[in-house]
Amino acid sequence: MVRSPAPASGKLPVPALTSLHEVFSRIPDPRRSNRRHSLQALLSGLLVGFCAGHNSMRQVVIFLREEKSLRKSIGFTHPTAPSQSTYNRLFNQLDAKLLIDAMGEWLNALALERIGKGRRKSAVAVDGKTARGTGEHAVYLFMQDYWLLLDLFEVGEKANEYSQFYRKLDEILEKYPFLSIFTMDALFAQHALAEKLTQQGRRAIFQIKDNQKETHRKMRQFFGTIAHRSPDVETTEKKWGLHHNEKGVGRKRPR
Repeated sequence: MVRSPAPASGKLPVPALTSLHEVFSRIPDPRRSNRRHSLQALLSGLLVGFCAGHNSMRQVVIFLREEKSLRKSIGFTHPTAPSQSTYNRLFNQLDAKLLIDAMGEWLNALALERIGKGRRKSAVAVDGKTARGTGEHAVYLFMQDYWLLLDLFEVGEKANEYSQFYRKLDEILEKYPFLSIFTMDALFAQHALAEKLTQQGRRAIFQIKDNQKETHRKMRQFFGTIAHRSPDVETTEKKWGLHHNEKGVGRKRPR
């Protein structure tokens, strides 16, 4: 595991923190007609539904239908709850980038407020995954501090995870300036990326495993004198439904 140099000290400006409900009101409503429910209320209702553990649009719609007082408190003024077709029509017209940018702005303000109160800066895990069934390949940014999928972007046929992330890095750092530590696997352990992150005052942690023999050999060659292993960390490998530790002892994969 290799770390880039520590970031230079410096204070980031803290924007005024508002509620997500207010942030939604700043997004232009793409609908030209049949606006029984405000965009602010629809997005707030969807968010509250997801936070309440309802993982599909249908479940959220049923949840809002049953919670009349809740609908009123988050801005619904019409006596009837929104239907699933209402949400389908909305998201066929809504620019997803506007929604992502608005939520990113709010998250940025929230993170910087926490930093201002003495909380540490945020770490983000970077990893690529291919969606089962669709074959769509994307790079995901996951914030451990918030248990939140911060962002994702597709990997095209003529690119790979590293090249796509490197190309998007300036945009990511501008969009989420509160990110301080990036954790990545061996695919991203390349000089250009580490140098760029260091120049931007960030830290990078790359995980190099024994099965990545050439990369692992180079790491030991260059960093063998300072390499160490933390005594409170156990390395496991996933294989055939089991987690195998370094002694080859397997246990069932947790669900």
